[in-house]
Amino acid sequence: MSTAHPPGPVLRLDPTAGRGATMPLFVLHPGSYELGKADDNDLVLAAHGIAGRHCRVEIGAAGVEVRRLEPGAELAVNGRAVPAQGGVRLRSADRLLIGPLEFAVRVEAAVAASTSHPPPPPAPPRPPSPSHAPARTLASAAPPLPEGLQTGALFAGYRLGVPLGSGGTSVVFRAVRVSDNLEVALKVLHPGVQLVAHAAARLFREAEVCGALASHPGVVPILEVGKSRAHTYLALRFVDGADVQTLLRRQGRLPVKTSLEIAVQAARCLAFARGLRIIHRDVKPGNLLVGRDGAVRVLDFGLARHTGGEAASAITGCGQGIGTLTYMAPEQVLNAKGVDHRADIYSLGATLYAMVAGRPPFEPTTPLQFTEKLFYVIPPTLKSLDPTVPDLLSAAIERCLEKDAARRFPEYEDLLQDLNRVLEYF
Repeated sequence: MSTAHPPGPVLRLDPTAGRGATMPLFVLHPGSYELGKADDNDLVLAAHGIAGRHCRVEIGAAGVEVRRLEPGAELAVNGRAVPAQGGVRLRSADRLLIGPLEFAVRVEAAVAASTSHPPPPPAPPRPPSPSHAPARTLASAAPPLPEGLQTGALFAGYRLGVPLGSGGTSVVFRAVRVSDNLEVALKVLHPGVQLVAHAAARLFREAEVCGALASHPGVVPILEVGKSRAHTYLALRFVDGADVQTLLRRQGRLPVKTSLEIAVQAARCLAFARGLRIIHRDVKPGNLLVGRDGAVRVLDFGLARHTGGEAASAITGCGQGIGTLTYMAPEQVLNAKGVDHRADIYSLGATLYAMVAGRPPFEPTTPLQFTEKLFYVIPPTLKSLDPTVPDLLSAAIERCLEKDAARRFPEYEDLLQDLNRVLEYF
């Protein structure tokens, strides 16, 4: 089974220069797509110099054409401006300039559905270990899979395997890229949710931020972000492992040494992002992936904010809280747009607390009751829950969880110094 497409080629836009060089490969399948800064575009380009409705790309049996949508929007092909009226045909090896972003153009034949590519076989069984049992697939209560996106289906050049997880806005498949048999994790937005909570804009944000952080081993490489008719998708390199939330669900709590090693690796990745003026804003157990080799990757930069620019302004309004309440800093509840890296330090401390204690600093209740605790109640110290916890670790987490950001560790380096000192005992 495969998702149907109108006839036509596939357009690949590969960033080549300037700010575009940190962006992912964009892939558009046959159809009509609007590109621009506004969140409800088919392809969101959040950069200075991009108009709200910048251009339209038409992909059909006759080929690929690009048209300007707003007067004054900078749009050029091979150095020649696209006229205000009419469009310009795009061909492989062309250079497309959209505002400050330059892309190398590739026009390729679409991958046809074929019985010669059977669904990928299930992964060979592995003996479970205490920290890495076989990955859990979708629970029976999970939302139904989008029509046409079932195991074995061909979608956007990928053969879909088993679903790895699903939520209200997206489903993640284990999949294989047909062109080279590369195994990937494919995140696909459910049709109709693209405008709910700016889901599509956040997917593009995640791809752009991960592109900027691509040189760090703690970030999963983004292969491409694309649009295939009703579906917006993101392809990431597949990493075999389990997130910390899954490990906690299996084990109840993690050994102190394991918890410290996970937190130290996560802190180093977040410190790298801090150096590029990027804050995550959704650090939690479910967003820390532990590979079978023990390496930790920080996932889901869809809520990330660049503190030096306007990137978050279109997604997060002033006075609006976003993130996961259980691990969110008090100031982020009030105004997510105004937080800095110390909100991530709080969330990392709350995550480390959960790993060691087997429960978050505050147990989930109603949002109102939880918020009252977050602002006015001091959580029990790790030392009071488990006397064997090292004093320095308990004190370090207490400092991370200070309600006043000014009383927390000022930088990740300060936090890492304390965590590494605790690790010396093991």
